[in-house]
This record gives sequence, C-alpha cells and structure tokens, in this order.
Amino acid sequence: MKRKSFFNAKFIASIIAIIALIQLPSAKAFDDYYGYENFSSDLIDTIENLAVSLDDEDEDDVQGKKVAIIDQQKEVQENFTSDVEAEDYNENVKPKFELSAAVENVTSTDKWPSQLSIFKKEGLEFDKGPIKSIKLGVMYNGTWTEQFPKSTSKYTNDLLIPSIEFRFRDDKTLFNMSYNFFSKSDDGKRKFFSQINEVYVMHKFNKNNRVIIGQGPRLPIGVEGSAGAFGYDLPTRAYIGRTFGNTRSIGIRYQGNFKYADLDLAVTDGRRYMRSYGGGGEFVGWVNFKPLAALDSNKWGKLTLGTGIDVGKSGNDYCVWGGYVGYDWRRFHNKFEYAYGDGYNGGTGLASTKKTHGFYDTVILDITDKWSLLGRIDWYDTDIQSKKDTINIDYTAGLTYKISKNMRLLFAYTYKNKPGNNSEVHAHQLQLQVRVNI
Repeated sequence: MKRKSFFNAKFIASIIAIIALIQLPSAKAFDDYYGYENFSSDLIDTIENLAVSLDDEDEDDVQGKKVAIIDQQKEVQENFTSDVEAEDYNENVKPKFELSAAVENVTSTDKWPSQLSIFKKEGLEFDKGPIKSIKLGVMYNGTWTEQFPKSTSKYTNDLLIPSIEFRFRDDKTLFNMSYNFFSKSDDGKRKFFSQINEVYVMHKFNKNNRVIIGQGPRLPIGVEGSAGAFGYDLPTRAYIGRTFGNTRSIGIRYQGNFKYADLDLAVTDGRRYMRSYGGGGEFVGWVNFKPLAALDSNKWGKLTLGTGIDVGKSGNDYCVWGGYVGYDWRRFHNKFEYAYGDGYNGGTGLASTKKTHGFYDTVILDITDKWSLLGRIDWYDTDIQSKKDTINIDYTAGLTYKISKNMRLLFAYTYKNKPGNNSEVHAHQLQLQVRVNI
C-alpha cells in the first residue's frame, strides 16, 4: 500500500488558506483599505487553483471546514449637493464590508472580531445590550520648528489624545471622552482635569439636528478657531483662530445642518477646560449660509457665507464677532475670515480687555488627491488702542501630503513682519508637522 506524505497538496492548500483568512480582519479594520478588492480576488484565485491541483486520492480524504466566498465589495461614487446628503449616504446607504459577508465558515461556529475592529469607524459592535458599539481612537500632532535669524530649533509634541466612544442601541445617542496628555494648565503644569479634552453626551434627533451636553468639540468661535486638530490647513492656526478660538468649555450646544444653512449655538460656562467654574456665562453662535446649495457644485462651485458672535463674562466682559467667505471649486479653495474682539476669552479662560482685530486669507490648490499647495496672508493688530506699532503680518507658503485618510505631513515657510517694538522685526520660520488620527 502506498504511504501518503504528510506534506501533501491538501495540507499546503489548507495552510495557505488559513494564513490568508487570518489577514482578512486587518482589511476589515479600515474603511480606506485600498487593497481589499485585489486581496479578495487573489484569495479566490489561490483557492481555486489549489483545488484544481489536488489529486483524486487527496480529494477523497478531504475532511473538516470548507471556505465559501460569498460577496465582494464594489466601489460606488456619488455626487452630493450638500454635506448632509453625503453624511446620510455614508451612514445609511453605502454598503459596508463585513467579515461575515465576505468569508463564511460552513459550520458557522467560529465568529471572531477583527483584531483592530475597535479602531474602525463603526467600532467593536455587540449584538445585545444597551451599548451597540465601542470605538477607541488615538490622535497625535508633533511639530518641528526652525526660526532665524535668531536661531531657534525645537520639536514639540502638540497633542496626544486617546479617546473612547460608546454608541447606544438607539443609533442616536453616544458618549465620548478623550484625554490630552500634553495639555497644560494656566500655571504651566499638567493636571488631571485640565488635561480632559472632551467629555460629553450627544443625541441626534434626526440627521439634521443634534444636541451636545458637556465639554464637547471646540466652540464655534470662527471657522478656523473651531476646526479640529486634524482640520486646519497649515501647521499653525491664523492669529484670530488661535487667539479668539481653539478652546472648549462645559455647556449645552445645538447643531443643525440644513440645505441652505448650518447652525452651531452654545450656552456655556465662561471658564475653559474644567480649570474652574462660575466665572460667568457665555453664548457662542455661528451660522454658515450656503446660497449655491441647489446648484451643481461641479459647475458652480460651493460658496459659504458665515458669521457669528461670542459674548460672555469671565472676570471681564468680552465680545467677539466675525465673518467668513469660503469658495470651493473642484481643486481650488479660498478661505477668508475677519474677526473683531472687544475683549476676548481664549484658551486660558481669563478674558482680556484689549480691543483687537485681524483677518486671514488662505488659498489652496489640490495638485493631486494627495498633494496640496497652500498660501496664506495673516494680518493681526494685537491692540487697536495702543499708540505703538502692534500689527503682525505673516506670509506663509505650505505643502501638504496626505499619506492616507488618517495621516498627513505638512510643511510651511513663513515670513514674519513683526511690530517695531519687537527685537525680531523680521523673522523667517520653517515648520514640519505630522498628524495622525486613528
């Protein structure tokens, strides 16, 4: 009787199939995994070729589980007239790749989660209980800066923020908490409560209306001032963005997204980042009008006209108001914003009484889907009432490379024309920044 070798075609085919299947969860973990279709096609070809190569003697001895390829994800492209339609499509229409739809065990006994599914968009999902899914996230920004003629070179860890999000079974409510290890309090020290970045509950009444209770995303004090750490265009925010905005506070907030306008209204405590309470109340409101929403954006572009106000008290009274004009047409983008402050309440929560104003204009050209060229003029007067020269003007040229949806590299050169009372009347600055958002 012929003795069979242990390392026969059946054994080799099984090992290759198992190794390939073990890699599938990594494909499930990311929405932007571009290699999925090629991977699935290669897997199908590999299994079919190996099946053909099996001899008759080995086929008679095949036992155990078989693998059946059920479905393949296909790319779908849609044109949307508004961000609301795109969000609705992504949440409710766009087909999602699930492991059970791509590979099914005939015995249906082994149901394992993706190794990284807790980091993907939907998070780690549960079949039962009040919590539908749990999602973990990590965000990091780091910046290298070189300035001359007075040579200074340094690398700073801007933020390191782990986050956890619980989505509830009603598909309308979520709880989010994040913590910034590099955040400092007003005295320059790192304290637990001052490092809490966000802690809030969000409830969606429908796709257009939601409310946030707690310390949520940045307050809507201007467009660039409210942009997230992954959302502003250059390594450093414009003067008005980082002076008046880029801050958070405890309160209640309403957000509404409609065809011709987006609203963002908040009533909060005047203090910032849970450092103290009771300094006074605050109202922040911003509205963006979209007059071209009904037209074809590929032909006419997208026009945004925004305005808003931030008024309150934190030791001193303050009032900041501003306006914004943004235009996007295919690969061209222009952002102009002006703001005036009769006193202002920035990140420290201790309101300034100075009267200041400024503007910026940013032009962006998307050279490719990954490379973008940027230019910005940034003008700011730190004290309108001062008799000294207090005007700062920065001219910046930048280049952005989108490594993936979750990672970017930003490079910028800035020529600084500073006030005459500053020893560095003119300065040059180079910056290289990395952003990671998982």
